[in-house]
Amino acid sequence: MKKVTRFVLMVALLAISGWGFSQTTIDFETVGNSWSWTAFANGAGGSDNPAGLTCPVTNPATTGINASANCLKFVEASTAAEWGGLYTLNVGTVTITEATKIVKAMVYKSRLSAFTLKLEGLDFGGGTEIPGANTVINEWQEISFDLTAHVGKKFNKLTFLPDFAARTSEVTIYIDNIVMPTVTIPVVTAPATVVTPTVAAGSSIFVYSSNYTYTPFAGLELNPDWGQVSMGTVYAPYPVGDKNVLSYLPLAYQGMAFDNAKQDVTAMKYMHFDIWTADASATPFRVYLIGTVGDNFVDSDIATDGSGWVSLDIPLSKFADGGVGLNSIRQLKFQCAEWTVNGATSNKDLFPKIYIDNIYFWTDETPSIVLTPSSLNIAATASNTNTFDIATTLDWSLASDQTWLTASSASGTGNATITLTATANPSMAVRTANVTVTGSDATVKTVVVTQAGAAVSDAPTPTVDALKVIAIFSDAYTPVVSEFQNWYGTDMVEESSITPANKVKKVSSICCFGYGAFTSNDISSMTTLHVDIYPTTLASLNIGIVSNIDNKAFKTLTPNQWNSLDIPLSDYPAANLTAVTQIGFWDLNGAFYMDNLYFYNTSGMVSLRDNKSSDKIKLYPNPVKSNLFVDGLPQNATVKIYDMKGKLVVNKQNGENQIDVNNLSKGIYSIQISGKNGITTKKFVKE
Repeated sequence: MKKVTRFVLMVALLAISGWGFSQTTIDFETVGNSWSWTAFANGAGGSDNPAGLTCPVTNPATTGINASANCLKFVEASTAAEWGGLYTLNVGTVTITEATKIVKAMVYKSRLSAFTLKLEGLDFGGGTEIPGANTVINEWQEISFDLTAHVGKKFNKLTFLPDFAARTSEVTIYIDNIVMPTVTIPVVTAPATVVTPTVAAGSSIFVYSSNYTYTPFAGLELNPDWGQVSMGTVYAPYPVGDKNVLSYLPLAYQGMAFDNAKQDVTAMKYMHFDIWTADASATPFRVYLIGTVGDNFVDSDIATDGSGWVSLDIPLSKFADGGVGLNSIRQLKFQCAEWTVNGATSNKDLFPKIYIDNIYFWTDETPSIVLTPSSLNIAATASNTNTFDIATTLDWSLASDQTWLTASSASGTGNATITLTATANPSMAVRTANVTVTGSDATVKTVVVTQAGAAVSDAPTPTVDALKVIAIFSDAYTPVVSEFQNWYGTDMVEESSITPANKVKKVSSICCFGYGAFTSNDISSMTTLHVDIYPTTLASLNIGIVSNIDNKAFKTLTPNQWNSLDIPLSDYPAANLTAVTQIGFWDLNGAFYMDNLYFYNTSGMVSLRDNKSSDKIKLYPNPVKSNLFVDGLPQNATVKIYDMKGKLVVNKQNGENQIDVNNLSKGIYSIQISGKNGITTKKFVKE
């Protein structure tokens, strides 16, 4: 993520804006206009697309209820995640009181949809969502959020999900005059400069640096989801001039993962950090090094006076003495003293604010052979290639320990570029090879090559009529709005199955996760919960629904094939099917793929999303040959037409009541009409 602006605290600002009163108004004139606002999940594939966020901008309509000059603008891309949005950390510590429990925001949007407030950090951990919605378009409207249930709680991260719904085109949102509990302005103590590493490229392996030219590890995760957010860590890149250092404001614990680009650091002697902090609770600073074999930690005392960057060099021998195999390092973790002592029962007020830069392994010995990079990836399909460079003055020989990986040269003298070629990976599991280069002085260097696993096969194609389904995740249906929730220890990514257009979820978990924040909580018209699971290492799981309690059903799985699970909702006799808040996956300990998660009805045809307004909407003629007319179409409605396989064939927004269906094949279709009074579903026949 990239911050749009940098927060500068000025004493004069406090006097002008009235911070001392019971509530603060973020008006983007004197308050909020110079804060750091960060976009997230606002682009294709989960990218952040910071260009969609601008602050401040000119108010688009000063003649209505909002006559102020400036506001914030957020353009939600058509490819953005439904939960894409923006946040700021500049609110500091905010306490909700009885007198300040109503939060308000003025909103100007180009369509009708959910506008959700999310409070994060401190007492809110990973976040609590408070739903809202605009009821007018292209004019200012004030939306209120009632925090009565959270009086007495504190948060330090303010997040908005301004268009929390599926979309097919970009949506423009303006936000202004956010009225919230009094902001306790944090004392901004932060580095004003960055450190420039002087270590030689051939004598180092960099994990991260804001001010050094290096090749990042393939698949490096600077912020893997290890549950640290719910425990209190608040991570974000922090701009120092035109460089971004890593900030943890505050830090409980944090990890970095490069499991797909494991590093051989046997030729290195130290692990280096540059650390800046003004909090005494930052020391001792604990660092874990985690290998394919073994993990171990080292505690180090660091200066905490905030006078400048502190360089920390930890001998790698200290980790090796604890059993860490330095030939295959895959993760590192660091944490504060309070977390080290008390873990999940820590006093969060003792978590320090820390800035980190220049994380790398290095040696003060001059190598006779340097391989760059020391690890690389190759795609799963046949004949894919990648290259590395040899820098040396010696004669050398080269060998691969795997027959599926061949090199362009087996020997040579001096510098060279080597091309590696792989055969197709027949398995879905990743595989690795070690390419060793041996110099005439007996120096041995290694490049670790990781080949991606083959794509999983397609899950069985659902055959249930779309009108009988409430889908959470499936390419075969239009899902309702929902939110993936990592309850603990779960990594999930979306990727293609063997058919590139078909998306599946790739999951690795040691505990549990869920889907929540549904737009359809009432599933009482459904009879069955369905999901397709392809386990690679997962043997069994509990799956179910959360309403008044957790309702679970235990299932064993057949490995390395799709398991189609159809669970009657009658298996959850204690569940309140009119108020389902989550779908849950529990007792996980392994990896698997998932597709086609939905509820369905096994009885006759039903119109699951009909409401009382359906009687006001009429279709004619029916059957139809060319033009279908919709009588009673609500203003600014969205009209979607599905074939009987659940495929979306027509999608019209702000549509007219005449729909051209000439291009549709003969058959039965369902039409879904979404307006301010809800969703209506009807059927028609195309002749």
